[in-house]
Amino acid sequence: ALPIVAYSHGLGARSAQFLGEIGNELRGLVRSTSFIVITFAALLNTIPALLLSATEGYGNSSLPVTYLVLEIIAGALYLFLVSMITFYAGVLVWRERDSMVDEMYDALPGPEWVHYASKFIALTVAIALIVSIAMLAGISVQAWHGYHRFQLGLYISQLFVIDFTTFLALAFLAFFIHVLSPNKYVGYFAFIILLIVNAFVWRPLGVGSLLVRFGSRPEIVYSDMYGRAPFMPAWNWFTLYWGLFCLLLGVASLLFWQRGRETGW
Repeated sequence: ALPIVAYSHGLGARSAQFLGEIGNELRGLVRSTSFIVITFAALLNTIPALLLSATEGYGNSSLPVTYLVLEIIAGALYLFLVSMITFYAGVLVWRERDSMVDEMYDALPGPEWVHYASKFIALTVAIALIVSIAMLAGISVQAWHGYHRFQLGLYISQLFVIDFTTFLALAFLAFFIHVLSPNKYVGYFAFIILLIVNAFVWRPLGVGSLLVRFGSRPEIVYSDMYGRAPFMPAWNWFTLYWGLFCLLLGVASLLFWQRGRETGW
């Protein structure tokens, strides 16, 4: 006799699906050869830059203060992270269709938000892991030079709040473009073109407002005397503004998420 199975569609079942999907997507991402190669190249560029430049400032010998180390990390690592978002957004959105198991996957009893959110979080967790390694490398370089004022709060606020929100905005945009794209490579091309346009087209057009430049916030200058005090109120408001816009992109991605063989809007 077959056992009687009671199906559950409540919050507990959805939470279990969600956590399971995050683990599945994250394992597939971090174990891939391309992720290992890109991560190795990013750290191979960042760690020597820290070793060679952490005690140099304006042509003079300097202490490896935390804000200088953070500037080096941003200059050596962040282009690789943008490249990873560009590449892996397409890989994750098109993963099942590329493997030709999408019809079976789409028939599973789970809502679209579980699939979308698990892929999105897997990408952001992978980015956070690389940023964490870069932070540990920066602290290690400071200790190696005999400097022990690590300012962990400054590390966390800069890397995981101020800078990380930029990566989140780019991930929302990349996922949205790939959801609408007819194939993965058109999505790559469209996203790269949008990044270039957003970076370079506004100045020739005479547009200086941050309200139309995607993901833009006022520049923040850190000082040991007053921290970030005069810059944060404006930064917070613009972060809220673009955060709400990114939530709209997320909702639109869910509405247009392809499930099944029907490709029409």
